[in-house]
Amino acid sequence: TVVQSSYSAPESGLVYLIGNYAGLLNFDGEEAKIIDGAPTSLQPRSPNEITGRVYIAADFSDNKIDGLVFNRVAAISVNGVAEPIDVTLKELVLVDGEINSDGTYKGVAEFDDKSVAGGYGGAFGGTEAAQVAGIIDLKGDFVTGATDVDGLVSFTRDFSLAQEYGIFVIGQCPSDAESCFNPI
Repeated sequence: TVVQSSYSAPESGLVYLIGNYAGLLNFDGEEAKIIDGAPTSLQPRSPNEITGRVYIAADFSDNKIDGLVFNRVAAISVNGVAEPIDVTLKELVLVDGEINSDGTYKGVAEFDDKSVAGGYGGAFGGTEAAQVAGIIDLKGDFVTGATDVDGLVSFTRDFSLAQEYGIFVIGQCPSDAESCFNPI
């Protein structure tokens, strides 16, 4: 439950926000089994850091939110043992979600092929929704097809049980900027 003490929504109109994304990717631990033959639920997961950028567009005329998580890069080991390399991941589309009167929201996260990846949610804060915080929860194989930043490495690991949990706390784009992507 979110308790808002200093939140006010704009009377109407669009609010654009941009900032950094940080996440944790967990998947198979085939190279680090605790005990041969142990149940899958006891096998370790392999945590990997993800960084990226988040862009949010909030329409307070109809209380809708959508956005994009882009420039997603994860540090992943090719085989679970080698030193991790930077891997470019698919962009996430944050599909139309509902903004509630208290500033909380939730929606569905998809890939650009419209396949469901998971969900997102959070809350706006500050005067006229000056900030937004959110979480993203993804499950499934969203790493296969990704390549290292040089496009040279293919992965041999099982990503079918991958999980990503990410967070962001971002602010509005400068009001005098041409766009969030071309600030003053």
